[in-house]
Amino acid sequence: MSRGETYDRVRSILSSLRGTYGHCPVRQTTISVPTTTYDRLRGLAERSVVDVGVRVNNARGESLVVRNEGGWTDPCGHVEDGESIEAGACRVFHETADFTCDIEGLLGITILCLTDASDAARAPIYRLGALFDGGRTEGTGCEECQWRPVKSGPFVGAY
Repeated sequence: MSRGETYDRVRSILSSLRGTYGHCPVRQTTISVPTTTYDRLRGLAERSVVDVGVRVNNARGESLVVRNEGGWTDPCGHVEDGESIEAGACRVFHETADFTCDIEGLLGITILCLTDASDAARAPIYRLGALFDGGRTEGTGCEECQWRPVKSGPFVGAY
């Protein structure tokens, strides 16, 4: 997989999201990752280059967050091959938080350039992360869910 493959796919998705949702904050960053992580993400990039999160707030302005190995975050995950970004966001939200949601807008986009920390000659992998504004509709909630004050900006983040 060449640099251009994932880069071009990310640029196309970014253009589509801007066409649907208009302007939103975009941040770009480069991260060097261990070879095992790079290889896993390279395999994932063959199916999808999009990660999604959904932020749902309650009347007190707190966000529904879930615990994962990195701490508390917005419910997030990967879009599957052939799945729309919005459908993937709703599926991920349901799978991680045990609620259904509606997509009400796009809060922010992160473009990641991932490089192999051990081999600079390997082509970078580009991924797009989209954080959606969601409205919770129904569900029981998972054991690993909590309402917490928003601490990160318009990007998927730790709480």
